[in-house]
Amino acid sequence: MFKITELTFYNYLEESYSYEFVAGINYFKGENNSGKTVFYNLLDYMLGSSKEIKNEEWYKNVKKITMKVCNNGVSYILTRTKNKDENYFTVEGTTNFESMQSISYREYKIRLESIFTPNESLLNNIKIFTGQELTYRTFTIFNFLGEKRQGNIQDFLDKGRDIEYSVKLPSLLNFIFNKNLKRIFELETKLENLEKETKKLELKKNQYDFISKEINNNIIILNLNMQYNGKNADLVKQRLEQYKLMEKDTKPVTINTKNTTELSLMFENIDEQLKTYQSYKQGIKDIEKESNNRKKLLIALDNILKNNNEYTYLLNSIKKLLNELNTTISFSQNSICDKTIDTLQKQRELIKNEIKKNNAKFKLYSIKEKEKAVILLENYLKQNVVDSNEELTEKLSKIKSIKEELLELKNKDDLTKINNLSMYITNLYNSAKDVSDFVKIDTDKSKFQIRYLKKGNILQPEIEEIQIVEKGENKEKIQQYVLTNYYTGSMARHTLIQICGYFGFLKLLIGNGEYPLIPIFIGDHLSKPFDEKNINALGAVLNKAIQDIGKANIQIFLFDDEEASKLVLNTDKIINLIEYNENNQKTKTGFIPFYKTH
Repeated sequence: MFKITELTFYNYLEESYSYEFVAGINYFKGENNSGKTVFYNLLDYMLGSSKEIKNEEWYKNVKKITMKVCNNGVSYILTRTKNKDENYFTVEGTTNFESMQSISYREYKIRLESIFTPNESLLNNIKIFTGQELTYRTFTIFNFLGEKRQGNIQDFLDKGRDIEYSVKLPSLLNFIFNKNLKRIFELETKLENLEKETKKLELKKNQYDFISKEINNNIIILNLNMQYNGKNADLVKQRLEQYKLMEKDTKPVTINTKNTTELSLMFENIDEQLKTYQSYKQGIKDIEKESNNRKKLLIALDNILKNNNEYTYLLNSIKKLLNELNTTISFSQNSICDKTIDTLQKQRELIKNEIKKNNAKFKLYSIKEKEKAVILLENYLKQNVVDSNEELTEKLSKIKSIKEELLELKNKDDLTKINNLSMYITNLYNSAKDVSDFVKIDTDKSKFQIRYLKKGNILQPEIEEIQIVEKGENKEKIQQYVLTNYYTGSMARHTLIQICGYFGFLKLLIGNGEYPLIPIFIGDHLSKPFDEKNINALGAVLNKAIQDIGKANIQIFLFDDEEASKLVLNTDKIINLIEYNENNQKTKTGFIPFYKTH
């Protein structure tokens, strides 16, 4: 299992000072300006944060900092300096030249990634699903709760305010709560293979189109009176041999010829038809896009109403609308349109070649031009190319179908998983009802619960209330119990709910064991919103959370100015950032003993 065991500061005189940590709750007690928040941020820095510390006053006499961590029986020594790109990474007990070499910030994170990632394929699976590089650093969004954003129950994760995390959080939550991962990975693999095959076919098609065009151009120069279509190479070779022997074919292969004016009119007519069909196809795409957007809204509304008995009568109407949208624009319409466009393009190319042939009749080619045409024609006919357009069209259709299925699957949440998370957060909050007045008031409300809403990452308290609703064609008014949002203005309530949300996620992620998560929680000044009557609620929730997750499975670091006993915390180690001697004089003035205030 994972544990941070020691943190050591070194100054420029090679003096050192160490903190030792244990499993369970490590509690740091300190007065104002004793470095609690700086220590809180330092733990993130040692775990790979890019935030600079070189300008922090606290570190002016610090040369380097080392952190020892143990994971699955292996101990690592992580070393960082005030220079973000001067770092060291060592496996304890090994001394080799490589471990003594400085590594960049990027390399430092890669080494840490190897500690916190359960298996090599995990990050690849996350990347396949989200299309983004989501590493263990992204998952630190679940590890840190600072002082500034306490009491937030909407977008409740502290780091969620930072742009580097906020842009990744929706994809991260989709990955955590998706129930179709196996099917998605199967489709992504299939899609990847299809796209590789499509690239090869597109290359073949381009080669075929180029060679076909060159063959027909040279046929025109030699006036062989035929058209190459990709399937009559032998016939073209035969005509070419006859030409070389100056033999006249008594039954030449001809295409019904028309004068250039007629052919030009035909070309313009087909060109207009092509524009019409292409415009129609774009219209289909626009309607399809609009229908898909409506479908997503209806599916979202359907999911909301499933959990609200008041609006069950709307479910059938929504399902009917969804069925209608599914049949509004069929895939066959798109396919038919594509085939029509393809046919018209081929007809246009034939007429274009016929116009070239007609024009060629009035152009005199030199002997050298004809000799060159013979050589080119022979070389092009040796090329083994086939028309792959039909196969390419088929594969593109499959790719489109797979992408549509993937989009639908990736937006389907495991509602059971979300409901179980909501239940655990509610139960964790309820565990403080015997020591907190406001928790007791909340839990006494009819069917009080804290519902987790993935969209917006919200922790929403709800209670059951009686409402008057109208039902049926006669709009008969009846009373019924419905769950409604419960608004509490208390900062302490919101902070306790927020802490429950953190530990709800940590229990879920640690229990799964398949995420690149550091199994720690670090909180800064969590007691601040609580008064004397309700501060015990904080201890009750934290004690229950660590009991449920298991002390061996999570390590907690809390920085506060209150005595741990006041919170009724089952602490495993208490560390005072300020220490006094027998004469009540300070012998330690903050979390870094080398720091001097004067």
